[in-house]
Amino acid sequence: MQKMLIFVLGSLSALLLQYICIKTVCWVLKPKNSRQLILLPLSGECDDLESRLRWQLFRIENSTFDRNALLVILDCGMSQAAKNCAAVFCKAGKNCCLCDKEQLSAIIQQHSICKGIEVVLY
Repeated sequence: MQKMLIFVLGSLSALLLQYICIKTVCWVLKPKNSRQLILLPLSGECDDLESRLRWQLFRIENSTFDRNALLVILDCGMSQAAKNCAAVFCKAGKNCCLCDKEQLSAIIQQHSICKGIEVVLY
């Protein structure tokens, strides 16, 4: 039983060490002036929009290495109620903005050349 416990603890320690090493290497190799854009294209009524936005902002605020990420809510035909809900989140959070298709290229161009874009589809 004691050997099994030592094996499990050793395996967990090795996995934790691997995770820390990978995150450290990614942080060291990341370009200095990069910013991650999280693109959330939305259309229609978006019934669970508030929970989607809360989750994405939580991910940004609690990320260890990507705290300067920007959540871009792309309006692809959202209803007025959904726009109002998104506007409330954008006013409250500094890492969130609401834009249409034309404004998206301006947002991308104003940041540095090195960037990563994550597209979130629900």
